[in-house]
Order: sequence, then structure tokens, then C-alpha cells
Amino acid sequence: MWKKLFLLLCIVTLLTGCAQKIDQQKQVENREPELLSKEKLEDFGGPYNGSLWNCTSSFKGSVYTSKQIAFTVNGAHYYGYFWDDSLVPSLDWIKENTPSDAKFICWWDYAGMLMGYAGRFAVAYAPSNEILHTVVKWSESEPTIDHEIIMDVSEALTTDNPEVALKVAEKYDADYFYIPKRSLYLLPVILPITGKNVDDYMERVKMVGC
Repeated sequence: MWKKLFLLLCIVTLLTGCAQKIDQQKQVENREPELLSKEKLEDFGGPYNGSLWNCTSSFKGSVYTSKQIAFTVNGAHYYGYFWDDSLVPSLDWIKENTPSDAKFICWWDYAGMLMGYAGRFAVAYAPSNEILHTVVKWSESEPTIDHEIIMDVSEALTTDNPEVALKVAEKYDADYFYIPKRSLYLLPVILPITGKNVDDYMERVKMVGC
């Protein structure tokens, strides 16, 4: 039975500044940071065995540290997804106010925190082979997902027709959308998957007053 779809806007300022000009860098250069060290900071456990790590890497001659989250799904271990402290309040809300078996539609980058920290399933929890050129680094030991899922999620996240988003949610039995503000900066990656033009899309956003 199809469950009613809730559009979850977890960041109060989700649409603030959404009409700003986006740099149309459509390709990520083929480069890979070198991991120098990593230290586990916290075990979140949960259905996807989430854990938080502090990583030190070398990239283009510079050394930097970052927090990254790891999780496990379908027996495969995924590591290196970004951690963003600003998303924790929205994810805490999700943990406290959504069923443990709730399914979410979001861009795959957010699956790490959604699954590893909040313990909720993301329909797109990894990239497909077809979009690996947009990923700075991806381990061959981490399975990709079907490109059909990526295309469907891309369409659901960028369509201006609610019925299209509802059909995608229904197809994957999803209950919620998770769309943090920083998703806007991923539009140069997401829009071409759907055949949409970034400039045209942002002009339409301006017209509706975002």
C-alpha cells in the first residue's frame, strides 16, 4: 500500500540563496587524495553499523583533516562519505520523529550520514558506474548501484512537477525526501543526468522567487 509522501525540509534555510549563480564545473578532475592516517572517533552502530572517523589526507601538495562516516549495507562496507556537523540537528529530528524503517530519497552523498548516523535507509546510497567521473575518489571494493536509481532520484530532486516526484517515491516505496541546502551546489552534477541545463533551471528558480 502506497504510503503518503512527506517532503522533509530539514534545514530551515534550505532555499536561502537558491538563486545564486552556480559555477558550472561539470567534471571533477581525475585526481585522488592520499590517505595518510585515520582514527575512529565514535561508533554509532545501528542497522547500518555507522562509525565516525577523523582522517588526515594529502591532496595536491597540501595536508588536511576531515571527518568521514562509514556504514554497511547489504554486506558491503562503505567508507569516506563526508560528515557535516550542521546536518546533525536535522538528522536527530529524523531519528526521533520517523519510523526506524522509513526510506528516504536524497542525493547519494547524504546517504552516509542518513544511514550511518540516523539509521534510515537512502534509496540512492552510492553512485552508479556511469557517474563515477564526478566522484573524486571511489574504492573498487565498494559496490555501485544501478544507474536507473540514480536517474530516477535525480529526476525526483530536480523536477518542478510534484507528480513526477511522487511516482519516483512510490516506485521505491520511499516515505520522505531529504534535501539539505548544500544540495544546491550539486546541481551541476545532478542536472545533466536528467538532461536539464543548469542555467535554464536556475532561471526558473528565480522566477518562482527562491
